[in-house]
Amino acid sequence: MISDLKFALRQLSKAPGFATIAILTLALCIGANSAIFSVVHSILLKPYPWPGSERLVYIYNTYPQIGLPNAGVSVPDYLDRRAGVNGIADAAMYYFSSYNLGGASEPERVVGLCVTPTLFSTLQSGAELGRGFNEGDGKFGAPRVVVLSHALWKTRFGSDRGIIGQTIRLASVPVTVVGVMPESFYFPAPRVQVWVPFVFSPQQRTDDERGTEFSTMIARLKPGVTPRCSATSTSSRTATPSACRTRRRSGKTRASADASRASSSRTSPTSAGCCGSCRPAWPPRC
Repeated sequence: MISDLKFALRQLSKAPGFATIAILTLALCIGANSAIFSVVHSILLKPYPWPGSERLVYIYNTYPQIGLPNAGVSVPDYLDRRAGVNGIADAAMYYFSSYNLGGASEPERVVGLCVTPTLFSTLQSGAELGRGFNEGDGKFGAPRVVVLSHALWKTRFGSDRGIIGQTIRLASVPVTVVGVMPESFYFPAPRVQVWVPFVFSPQQRTDDERGTEFSTMIARLKPGVTPRCSATSTSSRTATPSACRTRRRSGKTRASADASRASSSRTSPTSAGCCGSCRPAWPPRC
């Protein structure tokens, strides 16, 4: 082996131009592969910064008859599934929003997430300062509160540890800061800077709101529960223990969930043919 190496070095010394091109080519290829691996690792391989992310699933509505495989969920859908599926340990619902952040300095447009108070418990993630949301924060008429991202707390408020309990203005509305999340935390994307409670109005809780599907539902499965749920039909408002359930305004209920991204179809009294489905939150879709 040593003799082969010496021979290769002698041959390269006879053609320095070729040797230079070969070395540069190898260096560029190694650098490119390292960069590609870093991107793939950060997007596909690196786990989410939430404990037990393999037990997190997204639950959504699907309409196979009209070719809509992935729709949102309504408030009644969320409430039914969270209460009626025994395999779910905790669940949350959210949608994106944006706000003008006011205060002593210049107003700033920030990306926000309107979430049910169960979000941080579902993700099993706590605040670095203060607290996350509690059940009372989601009650209709409760005082308005907000949780800040670590990046916003650092850049906008100068890492002021006394920010907890202070009042800031979001969309010209005074809100009280109750928590700051750790630097490593994000949900569902690093660009989110504030989280505010998703407060359900009495109207949103009624069956009239089924079909108003502008939100996303994420759930944590109980230990030992596989992501695949069995499909079950029922005409009552109580879901069977193993069913992820969707109910439409005009009639029967269909329970169906498939955490391996396969959607269940059925004959529906509605023209859309709504079904419920779920898929793992990890690994993320490409």
